[in-house]
Amino acid sequence: MTEDDRHLAPQAEFDGRVARVQRAMAAAGLDALVLTAQDNVAYLTGFDGPTWVNVARPRYCVLAKDGAPVLVVPTTNVPVVRRMTWVQEVRSWVSPNPADDGLSLVAEAVWAVAEPAATVGMEIGPQSRLGMPAGDFLAFRERLAPRRIADADALLREIRKIKTPLEIAAIRQAAAATSRAFARLDAGGDEQAVAGRFRALLFEEGLEDVPYLVAESGLGGYPSLQMAAGGRRLTAGSVLAIDTGARVRGYYCDFNRNFVCGPLPEATRQAHALLWEATEAGIRAAVPGATAAEVWRAMAAVLDAGAAALGARRTQSGRMGHGIGLRLTEPPSIHPEDATVLAPGMVITVEPSLAFEVAAEGGPLTRTLVHEENLVVTEGGPELLSARAPREMTRLE
Repeated sequence: MTEDDRHLAPQAEFDGRVARVQRAMAAAGLDALVLTAQDNVAYLTGFDGPTWVNVARPRYCVLAKDGAPVLVVPTTNVPVVRRMTWVQEVRSWVSPNPADDGLSLVAEAVWAVAEPAATVGMEIGPQSRLGMPAGDFLAFRERLAPRRIADADALLREIRKIKTPLEIAAIRQAAAATSRAFARLDAGGDEQAVAGRFRALLFEEGLEDVPYLVAESGLGGYPSLQMAAGGRRLTAGSVLAIDTGARVRGYYCDFNRNFVCGPLPEATRQAHALLWEATEAGIRAAVPGATAAEVWRAMAAVLDAGAAALGARRTQSGRMGHGIGLRLTEPPSIHPEDATVLAPGMVITVEPSLAFEVAAEGGPLTRTLVHEENLVVTEGGPELLSARAPREMTRLE
């Protein structure tokens, strides 16, 4: 490993992560983990980067209930692994190899640390994804038999809810840089032109990559907030939302900003003001000991109290925020049924949204507005990581 590599964390950081995971493995009765998801592998080893986009080649991390992890990667990844990680034991094969794309090496690593009666954890539960072909997973399960496979992603998600100071610093840096980029965006055009300028500003401000960028516009609001930028031109009364998940050292921030060209329709102005107040309520509620459901209820109370007078309603998004970290969305969900107790070190978004109607030629249009901010829960209460959106919607000239 080289001292100037920006992705490296102190060895003590990784030692702490491995120790926490191995204690949780012992409590859960897991004798070994086999991890294939980019974020979980990066969490334990530091192995991250653009190479993960190539799904033709799987990558594996094997962790026993004691000792250091073993990485099993294609030969083309070995130089990256040696540079980016602290892991000493790296096994490799020439990939792609449809007949045996690393499975024998992974099975051998598991057999060495897990007896036939052992239980092996893999990422097979809710919200998890396996970074290997389904057919290979089925074949791998047969190779491990009679060892039992159980979900390990829930175990890792629980540990990762509480961020270390190093993790929080990376998210804070990403959110601050994104906030500066939003503040510098001051010209209109069409969606693609504005989104392109914004992406360039993100890199100017020090973001390392931008895996997620949504830009959607419409008269007085937008139909949803799910679409990539298109060719729609911003005209008088157009509202543009940009929602981005940009990363520093693998850690995401995730928040949006709303912009208007020309005069703002009155219905939109009122909806924007209500959302701003709901966001304030969510931020204030995010204190240690509160539940994720209580944060949701704080925002819902503000929205419900003011929505009827506007002819508006809460959207059917299902939640009003979530955790962030090595994944764009992590637990907890800011949801009325999520009983997760907030604790110092949790990094979450608060994200209320409204649906309402604006007048237009040909009849009213149903529009959406979303507000989202990022914060970290501390002993003293919530600390904003994103620069707070202004009360009045920002104008693009």
